[in-house]
Amino acid sequence: MKEITAKAKDDPELTVRHTVGPDPLRVILDARCATSPEARAAKGALVFVGPDADERRCADLRGHGAEVVAVPGNEGRLELPFVLVALADRGVSSLLVEGGPTVLSSFIREGLVDAFALFLSPRIMGRNLPIGGDLTFSSMDETLYLRTRTVRAVGDDLLLEGVPVCSPAL
Repeated sequence: MKEITAKAKDDPELTVRHTVGPDPLRVILDARCATSPEARAAKGALVFVGPDADERRCADLRGHGAEVVAVPGNEGRLELPFVLVALADRGVSSLLVEGGPTVLSSFIREGLVDAFALFLSPRIMGRNLPIGGDLTFSSMDETLYLRTRTVRAVGDDLLLEGVPVCSPAL
């Protein structure tokens, strides 16, 4: 899942490359329906919107081949359990979440993450948005711990795969 807004700096396709087979269902979380109908990922995507979604923009998305589904939300965030039920009703039993800090922290906070695949680049970027978004902890004992399953090189990057070991604080 990915948030794609009209202000998006990139224009991801959300497709699979370098393999054989069909692309998976593209799912976009967009509480206010700000996704551009011209976005490459929008055509044929399933776009979840919240109660405050801009209906004109939703109609534009539908006109460009997206399926728009309204789910409950609050303060600009979608109720993720409703999204997952809607996906399950469509036969989706596995989900790859590719998102920014807000989306990722929401899935983490609600205990909806079974495994992590983190790509680590050997670059120091300085001040940037943390992967954990708005998650805050008062001690290391409260943090989310990843039990590492594998670490391997992928090009110049490292891929760390692990499963979360949740703390009671989440």
